[in-house]
Amino acid sequence: MYQDPLKSIQSLPEEWLRDHYLAKSFQRMDKICNIPISQGNRVLDVCCGPGFYSDSFAHLAGPDGEVVGSDINSDHINSARKRTSTSVFSNFQSFYVADVSNITDLIDLKIGKFDVIVLFNCISY
Repeated sequence: MYQDPLKSIQSLPEEWLRDHYLAKSFQRMDKICNIPISQGNRVLDVCCGPGFYSDSFAHLAGPDGEVVGSDINSDHINSARKRTSTSVFSNFQSFYVADVSNITDLIDLKIGKFDVIVLFNCISY
C-alpha cells in the first residue's frame, strides 16, 4: 500500500522531532552558524516543525530582527508558540500554519519581506 511520504513527515510526533533535534544539534550548530543571518534580519523558517531551530535563528537575528516560522502541522505550530511564549525570543518570533507546497499560503500570511528564507532539516525527510 502506498503511503504519501509528505503525510508521514507532517505527522511526525513532536517527541521524535525533539529527540532528533537534540541528537543532531551539536553537528548542526556549525551549519546554523554559517547561515548568513545577521543582527536585525527578518528570517522565514519554512517547515519549522515545533520551532527548535527557529530559536537558533532568533539568536542570530537578535532582538532587532524577527523570525517567522511556518509549518503545515498545526500541533507543531501550537507547540512552538507555547514554548517560545516564555522565552527571551518571544517578542521577535512568531509562528503560522502554512503549506509550503502551496506558496500562496505563505504569501497570504501578508507577513512581509525577508532577508533570509531557511528550509533547514526538512527536505531530507
